[in-house]
Amino acid sequence: LRGMADGCFDAGHAEITYRLMQKMLAVPDMSENGCSLFSAWGKATVNGDLYQTRNLDWSMTTGLQNYPVVTIYNPADGKRHALVGLAGLIGAGVGGMNENGLAVSEIMGHFGDAETLKGIPFPVLLRDVLYHDATLDQALDRMQKATRTNQYHYAIADPAAPGNSTASSLCALM
Repeated sequence: LRGMADGCFDAGHAEITYRLMQKMLAVPDMSENGCSLFSAWGKATVNGDLYQTRNLDWSMTTGLQNYPVVTIYNPADGKRHALVGLAGLIGAGVGGMNENGLAVSEIMGHFGDAETLKGIPFPVLLRDVLYHDATLDQALDRMQKATRTNQYHYAIADPAAPGNSTASSLCALM
């Protein structure tokens, strides 16, 4: 975001500040969309592996669905991860997975949830989980400590959660 704001400034658009970019990123958190998600593992799947998916129920009139993006990150100081999103969205706008197998996604909470622009938007929070965390416990700790902009529901799946066989996983909804 800072790089995008700096680029806008260099191009003569000083009104596009870093703080404005942060607020724009929170727009999906302020909308009430009807998305769905699920995670399945263990006896619920043929091979016992973890599968997690999310559908994005945004309006088809926006045209965003015409510009899907999968971004692969290989940072020197964090976990390798893949983000699924749409062109123009920063972070894990749809979901993602990291090298440890943590998978993240989100869906709306309830209409009328408390909302604020003074928190961390879900695409950034989910990306932080993928970038920094190796276990479900670490991811849950990060998400519970975060000031979220909306009370969306988050799915975090960990195929290597303690107490589970290698063919099962643990999924948490917040």
